Amino acid sequence: MKYLKLVSTAGGIALLLSASSALADIVKDGAGTPITTTPSGATQTVWVGSDTLNKVIATVTASITLTQITTYLDQGSGQGQRQMEGSPTSGTSEPACGPTDGNGYPEANPGCQEISPMSRQMDNKICEDDISTPGGASGTNTTAEALAVCGDAIVVITDNAAHAQTADDAASCATGTSDNGSPYVPNAAYAKAGKLRRSGTFTLDGSTDTYTVTDWKDVLRVVYTGCKNSGGTCAATSRVARCTDPVRKTLLNHWEYLVESGALAGDAAVSCGASKCPSLANGDGGVRQAYRRDDGSGTTGVFLQLLGLGAPILQRTGYIKLVPPTTVQIIPIPDLATPPVTTPVTPGGNMFCDGGDVEGFWHSGTVTPVAVTSTTLVTAIDPSAFGDPITRPCLSDSSTSPTPDNLCSFTGRVGVVRAIRSPGTGDATFPDYPSKQCTVGRFGLKKFVNTNTSLPICPDGTRPVGNQCNLPYFTADNGVTKDFRCLNNQSNRPSSLPSWVDGRAYNYVVRDVDGNVKYLDGSTQFKPDVAQWRQHMAALDVLPPFNNLDIGASGSGKTYVCNDVDATRLMGCIAGNTKCTVGWAGREAAGSAGSDDLQEALRLDNLLPTDDNANSGAYPFARDLYLSAIGGFENITADCAARGGSAAYCADELAIATAFYTNGSLVQDACVNAGFIKKAAPSCVGAMDVKGTNGACGAPASQLATACEPH
Repeated sequence: MKYLKLVSTAGGIALLLSASSALADIVKDGAGTPITTTPSGATQTVWVGSDTLNKVIATVTASITLTQITTYLDQGSGQGQRQMEGSPTSGTSEPACGPTDGNGYPEANPGCQEISPMSRQMDNKICEDDISTPGGASGTNTTAEALAVCGDAIVVITDNAAHAQTADDAASCATGTSDNGSPYVPNAAYAKAGKLRRSGTFTLDGSTDTYTVTDWKDVLRVVYTGCKNSGGTCAATSRVARCTDPVRKTLLNHWEYLVESGALAGDAAVSCGASKCPSLANGDGGVRQAYRRDDGSGTTGVFLQLLGLGAPILQRTGYIKLVPPTTVQIIPIPDLATPPVTTPVTPGGNMFCDGGDVEGFWHSGTVTPVAVTSTTLVTAIDPSAFGDPITRPCLSDSSTSPTPDNLCSFTGRVGVVRAIRSPGTGDATFPDYPSKQCTVGRFGLKKFVNTNTSLPICPDGTRPVGNQCNLPYFTADNGVTKDFRCLNNQSNRPSSLPSWVDGRAYNYVVRDVDGNVKYLDGSTQFKPDVAQWRQHMAALDVLPPFNNLDIGASGSGKTYVCNDVDATRLMGCIAGNTKCTVGWAGREAAGSAGSDDLQEALRLDNLLPTDDNANSGAYPFARDLYLSAIGGFENITADCAARGGSAAYCADELAIATAFYTNGSLVQDACVNAGFIKKAAPSCVGAMDVKGTNGACGAPASQLATACEPH
């Protein structure tokens, strides 16, 4: 067997051929012919992996010589792992990797890349991929491993006003902004302010029953999943039942129960004045929103794992399904995190109370329509249809501090738990962040999904007319030219609809200048893209007529607020520009330039996410970030060549792996500058399953660093 070994020379990177004992992952079809993946060869230019590590990858790859990999798609750790497995999720924006390979044997696809950056270790789905038995008919993966390349900490952040409501003592009450600097350092003025509750007993609203908090994890479990400390992993517990439990309702309605505040016996804290997040009789007080990372993020898997929760976070492959010959059905949100598989279209379970990361937009469930002129508007919907069954009113357009919401359901309310994911392609055709505000009263019918249905699936809650839905557009010439790539405000809606319909429901829809909707499922067109990243995107005009100037232009009166290209940094901006809101993400969120002075990380177990606390393991949400190799680092070149990868692509993968393995100042500085923690030396670890214990496959959990030397 031969392998390509990279050697750095004065003139750049040279390729030397030498011998190796690497065992290539040669997968063969039924006729015994080695399987070549698509893409491969000279046409393969894309590399997929973690969005959390995107800044680190950009820095490192810009400083080494790559000849074929030209594009890094920071779609998420799950997507990167699936590219290595050769089993990307259909109906999504993930790059195709053929031939199709389902779970189990025989292995039909050796994968379209050999390494991937990940914010978690590989899980046990890789056990029957890149197996060590030649041919792929049986056996298991015994070589999967990863390099821990940066340290990190998951932080739970909140806006300064909410954060500063409590402190350890009166002298520690914080005021003003909370700049964290770069590299990240917790703000000293807020160091003894907000901390997540660790204990205490509170009485449930409208009852004499009580609930006793056992630790800080208990609080996060209840807020995000409704799973109480008596519920175990809650994977087989009804989502709606746990998320509407009186314990969760009470906790969400009382900010003083979320944090140690002096409100409960035993609190080591005091109140710092009038509550900025008061409890309200109608249940709309306390915690407004609880933001989370999206289902495809590796951080999401780590979050569930560290809280001891059931891990299924499968993503949807569609929103509607066609039942032959002509019936159209909305795919329901699974009620259990581990539902029984009844049909091929069952979308899988989800631990979080929103039921999946786009459910704030797509309605399903029991509906009772009422006629409104020529359309039909949904006025009564099962609360669980909008994701989290506990909802809050969206911040109105007139809100100035904090900034108004730009995403809302047509009812004017939205679920407490909501996912934030990184923007999509960012191209001019389908812009992630529109530059125009939609013109008042201007709407046009455009195809929304590729079917004619009487279901109320339009963004504004109406039924399609000839499979078309009304979408707003911008015009500067009274409708002669139309631009559907615009952001709509709260009050702009078709005249046929009641005044309570919220026009921001249209902002979830990604569309081009002509109103064509962006789909994630190709020609099927049953899954429109959902712009979850547009929350708090911009402050718009609120009094018509609106001027025609672009958002952000001088004199427009419209300003961009949160428009980052990365979900982690977006989380920091969104949390800092709202009120009474929590959100969790990697530590970079707390130190995001431009918003780090507006929000701060809550203490977990009374500890701040400092470098020292994370490195020592004292901070309870510390983690490592990885470069993973599904067939082992010693087999990168052999496995790449065996699937038809070009010498140039294989050499590029090897060059990247070598840079991280050597762990020089390039990698260490890249980690620090991205808000992470540098490693004195990378550690070599095996593949881990979703429970956090060494799985039934992969390399040993802990190895000498030299075991991960790339070849």
